[in-house]
Amino acid sequence: PDEVRTLLIPLVAQPEALDVLMQDAFGNYVVQSCIDHSPPQLVELLREHISPRVARSPYGYRIDTKLQRRVKRNGRGGGGGKDGGG
Repeated sequence: PDEVRTLLIPLVAQPEALDVLMQDAFGNYVVQSCIDHSPPQLVELLREHISPRVARSPYGYRIDTKLQRRVKRNGRGGGGGKDGGG
């Protein structure tokens, strides 16, 4: 549900959490899933916290690519994600 995403994504976006998640294969999956399923209003929060860490992550390229696609999609379509709204 959207309420869970709205509570969970800011926790994942905390610098301490991202520092650990972005160094781990399964953590990479969690970060990318958050990017895919975050409400539009939280995409910018993720971008602000993820972008400075991309170069230090072995999965940074994949995370950054997904993030850039999501930012473009939000800018173009005005919202929505894979969360099936509508």
